Amino acid sequence: MEFDIIDHQEWHTEEDFPADLTPVHALTHMGMYFEWAAHKKLLHPDVAEQLTKALAQLATREITGRDIVEQALGKQLLLSFFNDIGQRFTAYYYADDEDGYGQFLSDYVTTLRTDLLPSFYHVDNSQAAYDAIASQFDVAYARWSDSLREQLS
Repeated sequence: MEFDIIDHQEWHTEEDFPADLTPVHALTHMGMYFEWAAHKKLLHPDVAEQLTKALAQLATREITGRDIVEQALGKQLLLSFFNDIGQRFTAYYYADDEDGYGQFLSDYVTTLRTDLLPSFYHVDNSQAAYDAIASQFDVAYARWSDSLREQLS
């Protein structure tokens, strides 16, 4: 199901990928989003069950979300990796007519100041970077949740 693919490493490494980086750097943004979704309990139960050991390591910061995307998720993000609420939020957050990354990309670029880096892919896969972007993901998720409540009232 191609429409299920949200993001994939090859989309980033096919052209204009920085020569000084390895392809795993194309997974940093996906990994940070996946890690945040895991912490928020937005993963599909089957995915969470299959990744029990990896998610335990993620919780203790032995590995990062990028490690999971690289080693266990086929170097991609699929909508089906998320539960119903996770799918709805992800579809909303990534929605964009042009590039398919929507507010997610805007928040990532702005929060992590990629304009000061050699490229978008030079974001450090560090705990500090994750913490910064996770806080922004929390804000976006809260706004989205609030907008749903307003629609229902």
